[in-house]
Amino acid sequence: MALFLQHNSLSITTLVTLFSILLNLNHSCCFNPKLFNVSKLQSDSDWSPAGATWYGPADGAGTDGGACGYLDTVENPPFSKLVVNCSYPGVTITFRVDSGSNPYYFGTLIEFEDGAGDLMEVHLKQNDDSDSWLSMQESWGAVWKLNSGSTLQAPLSIRLTASNGQSLVANNVIPTGWQPGQTYRSVVNFEV
Repeated sequence: MALFLQHNSLSITTLVTLFSILLNLNHSCCFNPKLFNVSKLQSDSDWSPAGATWYGPADGAGTDGGACGYLDTVENPPFSKLVVNCSYPGVTITFRVDSGSNPYYFGTLIEFEDGAGDLMEVHLKQNDDSDSWLSMQESWGAVWKLNSGSTLQAPLSIRLTASNGQSLVANNVIPTGWQPGQTYRSVVNFEV
């Protein structure tokens, strides 16, 4: 029982420390957890350093039981203040096609979007002859998916709508003959 309590208090202390570090970041840039090297943290304890990536909405809401079982803690201050505008100067949005994608299912990881960095809606349009946009569903984090029920006709265009209301279209960004696992770069990005 004592070990269990020590483990929980250490986890909460570590979590609060990490969030404190994040709150002191320069808000003019986007925090990228892939670049945060937890292994450089030094400790005198027997515990190994660990890191975690949050794949839910930017405000931390919406998961069963909340982030890591902390209920609605991460959607309330000070944690809810971690959302900052992202800026990737000179970089356009990329779409990494999910490895499980096939002619009937399309999933994509959307990366490097400037501005709010929180997508509210993603739509897909098939080939140039189509005027209809199909609504995609958020799978997890920045991965969006579409189960079409019929063969998708490339090239595919993708329309993104950010939480601040800005929308843009990456026309024909997924070419005919697209392959799962490949990354396709658009020529567009949100305004910062």
